[in-house]
Formats: sequence, C-alpha cells, structure tokens
Amino acid sequence: MRFIVNLLPLLENAAGLRRVVSVFAGGYEGPVVTTDWQGMRVGYLNARGHTSSIVTLGLEAVADKAPGVSFIHVHPGPVNTNMLHSMEGIIVVILTMIWKAIAKFIAITVDESGERQVFLATSGRYPPKSSGGKPSGVAVGNAIPAVVKGTTGKVGSGVYSLGVDGEGPKPRAEKVLAGLRDQDMAKRVWEHTVEEWVRITGRESI
Repeated sequence: MRFIVNLLPLLENAAGLRRVVSVFAGGYEGPVVTTDWQGMRVGYLNARGHTSSIVTLGLEAVADKAPGVSFIHVHPGPVNTNMLHSMEGIIVVILTMIWKAIAKFIAITVDESGERQVFLATSGRYPPKSSGGKPSGVAVGNAIPAVVKGTTGKVGSGVYSLGVDGEGPKPRAEKVLAGLRDQDMAKRVWEHTVEEWVRITGRESI
C-alpha cells in the first residue's frame, strides 16, 4: 500500500491509463479483527478474509483521494508455481507431491496468470470513479467492453474486487464489504495503516 501511495502522484499525472492491480484474494473479504490488525491470532480459517478486507478497504481509502485512478484487488486462482521449492521439511515434501499430482487439473500456468493480470491492468472494463461508469482503457477487439461492478455495488465505481474470472464482487463479499463500510472500516483501516508507517519509518510517505 505504501508503494501505491508513493507512486500515486505519478499515476495521477499519467497521460493515459491510470490503474493499480493488487494480487491477493479479491472476492474473499471477511470480518476485520480490529484488536489484531496483523492477523497473528485470528486463526488460519479467518486470516484470508481479514487480510483481504484490509487490502480492499485500503484501496477504497486511496481511491477517495485519487478518483482518476482505478484500483483492482484480484484473486488469481491456483497458479502452478515453484512456491514450495525454497521450503524444507517433510510436510513440504508431501505437499509438493500432492500439488504436482493435482496442479495440471486445477491450476493455470504462470504465463496465463500473467496474461490475465495484463488484461486487468489495461482493459476498459475497470474504469476509475471519475469516468462516470464509462469504459476507460483498451477495448476487446472492436467491442465496447461491459464495465464491471465495483466494491460498492455500483458499476464503474473505481475499486474492483475480482475473482479469477475478472468479475466481481461476489454477492457474499459485497455484503461483507457493505457491513464493514457501515462500521466506517475503510477509515479505520487507513488510519491504522498510516500509524504503522509513521511508527516504523517516521513518515507517512517518501
């Protein structure tokens, strides 16, 4: 998030496409535990939802300051990488064997994942808030792309929580985000984020 904020002035002044793509777990937002922002004690089953919501709400907070930039939080789905290669232990060996057996049936290649992220970074389906819901970016062939619904439930709202299919948000995630918004959680997430930056580095941004 700090990387995004540091580059935001350049993004806002770009002559063409202005967009941020954050790859994590879009569409899997869940409750935010404000007594454990780092998620050290939220439990394995709740950690993804907790962290995913923090990412999405953090992007919403930044988008409020930069309506001319669109922000995407995406879940890439299972990707066939060598992520376990650098780890050690018998559990890792077992997991690696299992993954090799099933990856060809459920995972996409690194190249395909990269192509999908480039599409998200350039497609006119994900315009910034300032576009008023009109496509902004590259058209698909000669067709005008259908603009996707944003995290607020409004088409073209500028922040997008996407699944592996590039659509979103899922109804469950949309409901969760609406509830968190009722708690003013985007503001609380942002305030905590800035506090941590100041605590660690002594300043909000470079």
